[in-house]
Amino acid sequence: MRLFIAIDIPKSLKAEILRIQEEIKNLGRINLIPKENLHITLKFLGDINDSKVIIKALEEIEFEKFSIISGNAGFFPTDNFINVVWIGFNDDEKLLELQQQIDNILSKKFKKEKNFISHATIARVKYLPVENKEEFKKLKNRKITPMKFNVESFKLMKSILTQQGAIYETIKEFKAKGL
Repeated sequence: MRLFIAIDIPKSLKAEILRIQEEIKNLGRINLIPKENLHITLKFLGDINDSKVIIKALEEIEFEKFSIISGNAGFFPTDNFINVVWIGFNDDEKLLELQQQIDNILSKKFKKEKNFISHATIARVKYLPVENKEEFKKLKNRKITPMKFNVESFKLMKSILTQQGAIYETIKEFKAKGL
């Protein structure tokens, strides 16, 4: 099983992301992330045979619900060589703390993240013609409506790869204290 740990994002933010995806979809060979798969990845675990040990470790994490605000678009790995388009998050100190807790509790089995950047991947760029690169890069300077939302849980997710794309299933949800 391919596993990862993620936070859901609200429908209102997904609607904004779909609008952005519509603007970039014809600028090259671009794979848009389907609305139902949009999320913030806290940690990618990879192929795991047994999730019980991971679930047991994640059940030890305690956190209180917190808020984050969606930010502007960005690119990985660089602005000049774009493979991934993402939306970032502001006021994410509590999100970073949660990610570090997850990293620490799983550090015996998985490498820690070196430079975690809170983001939701919205597209993967397979090919971007030179003549469209500047137009594409304008996305980074475009004002995107900031949306504040509560993080009340995180999930251990399974990714099933199919010819039609990835299908995600929740294995277990971990709620904030008091919820």
